[in-house]
Amino acid sequence: MASIFKKDRRKGAPWYIDYTDEAGRRLRVKGCGDRGVTDRIARKLESDVELRRRGVIDARDDARVAHAARPLAAHLDAFRDHLTAKGATAKHAGMAWERARRVVALAKGAALASIVPPRRIKAADLAGFVAAIPPGSAVFPLPDKGAAMLRRDLAAAGIPYRDDAGQVFDFHSLRCQCATLADAAGVSARVVQRMTRHSTLELTGRYTRPRVADLDAAADALPSLAPREATPEVLAATGTDPAPSATASATVANADASGLGEVVAAWPDLAEPIRAGILAMIRSASGKGRGR
Repeated sequence: MASIFKKDRRKGAPWYIDYTDEAGRRLRVKGCGDRGVTDRIARKLESDVELRRRGVIDARDDARVAHAARPLAAHLDAFRDHLTAKGATAKHAGMAWERARRVVALAKGAALASIVPPRRIKAADLAGFVAAIPPGSAVFPLPDKGAAMLRRDLAAAGIPYRDDAGQVFDFHSLRCQCATLADAAGVSARVVQRMTRHSTLELTGRYTRPRVADLDAAADALPSLAPREATPEVLAATGTDPAPSATASATVANADASGLGEVVAAWPDLAEPIRAGILAMIRSASGKGRGR
C-alpha cells in the first residue's frame, strides 16, 4: 500500500509517495503540490507494480525507457565504472572511455578536430624539465652525428630508413612532413611558408607532397559531370492541340520495324525513364499502325 506524505507543511509544498515495487523494494517518488493528483500518481504506480508481477508489463521495457532517458555522458561514465569494478586499471578504463566518447561524438556529427584537439607543447609543459638545465645549455642537446642517432631510433621503432619507393627518412624529411601535414589540414600556403621559413612560395610547394589518398579525396569532392536523369514533362491538354493522326502513328510503327526500338534500347547514355517512355511510345504507336 502506497503512503502519501509531505516533508514540508507549507502551502504549495510537494507531496511524496512511498510504495513497494514488484521486487519488494521500498521506493520514494516526488508527487506534486496537488494532493488529488498525487493520489492518482500513487494509484498508477501500484497498478503498474501489480501488472509487472503478473507479467502483463515487461520490466525490461521500463529499464530500456529509463536508459534512453539518461544522457550519453552518464552511460559512458557507467561504462568506465563497470570496467574499473571488473578489475581494469584506471588507465585502461579511462582510455576505453575516451575512445567510446569519440565514437559517440563522431556519430552525432561533431568535427574530428573538436573531438581530438591537437596536442601542443607549450612553455609551461616544459617548465619542470627546463628547471634542472643550467642556464645557457641546450634544452634538447643533439649529438654530432644526428643521422646515426636517427638511424638507431628508426630501427628501434621498426621504420625502414629507405622505403620501397626509394624515399629516405632523415632530418630534412621532417620538414617535408610538417609542410605536408599543414597543407592537408587546410593551412594556407602563405602560413606554411612562414612556418618553414622559406623565402618563396615556390620553395614551399616543393615541400608539400600530397598522398594518393589526398588526391582521391580532392577528386571525389568535384561535382559530377554525369547527365542527370530527367523525366519527360507532360503538358495538360488545352483542347486546341490537334489529335495524333493515323499517318504519324504509322510512321512511328514503320520506324520501329526498321530498328528504332533496338537503337533506343541499346543507347548507353540515355536515362532510363526517357528510354522507357520512348519504348512505350514506339510499342503503342506500332500497334496502332498495324491496327489501321
